[in-house]
Amino acid sequence: MASGGYESAPAAPAQPSSSTGGYGGEDDVHDPPSRNTYLAKGKTMLTKTRTKLANLVAPEDNGPVNIEGLRDGYDRAIGELRKKCGRTKYADTLLFNISTMAHYVDTLQSSHAQLAKRYDGAVSTLSERNTALYGIGDKIQVEMRKLDPSILADVSKTTPAPPQMLLDVLLEGYARNQGSISTLTYQFHQAEKERSNIQRHLDDERGFHKSRLVKQQQIHARELNDMRQTHINEVRELQQRQINELDNVQQTRLNELGFARRERENAEHQHRLEIQELNTVQAGQTASLHSEINSLKSLHDSKLANLIADYESQLNTQKVISDKEKAALRKALTSGDRFQPMADQVLSSRFKDLILLVSKLAGEPFRHKEINGQRLEEFGRQEGLQQWVPREGHRFVVENMIWGNLAAGCFRSPFGVLGGVGEEMGGMWSQLFRRGRSPGYLQHQPPISECPPPDDLSERWRHTTLEALRRSLSSPTSQAKASHATHLSILTKTLVTTLSSISLQDHTPDIQNIVNGASSLALDFGIQRYRLEIFGAGENEEVEMGEMFEDLNDLTWVKGARGRVLFVISPGLKRLGGTRGGSWEQGKVIIPAGVYLRTDG
Repeated sequence: MASGGYESAPAAPAQPSSSTGGYGGEDDVHDPPSRNTYLAKGKTMLTKTRTKLANLVAPEDNGPVNIEGLRDGYDRAIGELRKKCGRTKYADTLLFNISTMAHYVDTLQSSHAQLAKRYDGAVSTLSERNTALYGIGDKIQVEMRKLDPSILADVSKTTPAPPQMLLDVLLEGYARNQGSISTLTYQFHQAEKERSNIQRHLDDERGFHKSRLVKQQQIHARELNDMRQTHINEVRELQQRQINELDNVQQTRLNELGFARRERENAEHQHRLEIQELNTVQAGQTASLHSEINSLKSLHDSKLANLIADYESQLNTQKVISDKEKAALRKALTSGDRFQPMADQVLSSRFKDLILLVSKLAGEPFRHKEINGQRLEEFGRQEGLQQWVPREGHRFVVENMIWGNLAAGCFRSPFGVLGGVGEEMGGMWSQLFRRGRSPGYLQHQPPISECPPPDDLSERWRHTTLEALRRSLSSPTSQAKASHATHLSILTKTLVTTLSSISLQDHTPDIQNIVNGASSLALDFGIQRYRLEIFGAGENEEVEMGEMFEDLNDLTWVKGARGRVLFVISPGLKRLGGTRGGSWEQGKVIIPAGVYLRTDG
């Protein structure tokens, strides 16, 4: 039979064979079954086949036994046991047993995984076979559709044939379908049988492993109980041991505290006794000190009364002497003045002599070339100067240094040459006649003179006081003489120390000669009726060459030329007022100041 229709019927219809299904016999030849009977039998077979295929489902779920909960509980128990047994003497044995139990559980899990894999394979095989049976059932349905009466009726309409031919065709198709159904049924029974065998094998292995796992769990539970009981006993022993040790320590501490308490009580008792003794001694000493204080107080009062009486006596004596001196000073101020002032030529000559002495002393170290080379270079870089001084100008720097000390020690004030006594009188002079200050001499030195503005009264007080002080210098016991000598000695030592830093020679005699000359000249300046002052210029000050300034570094200077001062080499001398005083607004330059001008513009 082709898939698209029926084959042509033979000339003589063949009898159905018993091998086709056994539905016809010898009587059937004479009395064949009807078409409805065949159709009913075919539908019945198809229904049975569909029922068997529908009942052929996957076996029940026999997946791996869920032992995760058991394993989690086991792990927790093992963890607790590890913590409890970590410090016991059976820790190594317990840990070994724990590792062995873990190995047993891993082995069970591995065996169970293999069984689950085999079971999954069997289930997959059964599923594939069921799929094949379902495919065969679909083919049977297609073949049965071909036996539909409507199709046969259409065939009988288009191809006239006797009923016996149609019946033979149906029987032939039924026999073929019956053979396919028998084959499928056999295959289904075989698959079912194999599935049953696999299921039974899986059940046996599952039961075996389950019983084995239960036994292992029981063994492990007993071991855990034994280890737990052992650990509990050891913990109890440790607790009891610690309690005993703590009791012993506590008893020892109590004994020590009792001993310390007794020691402290003894020390407190001894301390109280010592305090009582000290209080007694203190009371005696306090009484003695009070009596001594009273006696010293009475002695102090008597001495104070004597000192007050002596002071009042001396004060009266000094008052009488002061009154006498004031009367003499008043008489001198009001009487005629027979003083002969120094002429300008004499002043110029004497001041030039002092300038020559200082210039000669400043050039001595360079003339003999007995100088300290390193210190010499330092003079060329004197601190504060805005320009480096070449070597040929170093002697001018030394001269500037000497004049700075002389101006500060002798010419800053008319009274300054007398030392401490002169400072006191100069301060009194400034306070009486309104303190003032003349222009400075050197930028890095104290101001040259500190004097009040000149007027008749202040200048008369000045020269009268200085004449009296100068006369007192001849008295061996004069305080002014001692102060004057000390001041000159200090000035001499200062200059000697300064020059010794650059010169290898001893210039003490020359320095003493210069200091004495400056002192004598300063005293003569102070008693003049006019005021004499030395002057200079500040660093970087612009000056004009001529009457007041001359450039000693460049002897070819021209009068009226201007330049900026680097430093003053020697001071100038000027006179304020007339030869007998008065006319204080008038002034005259006696000696111009020698300056060192800047060469860098």
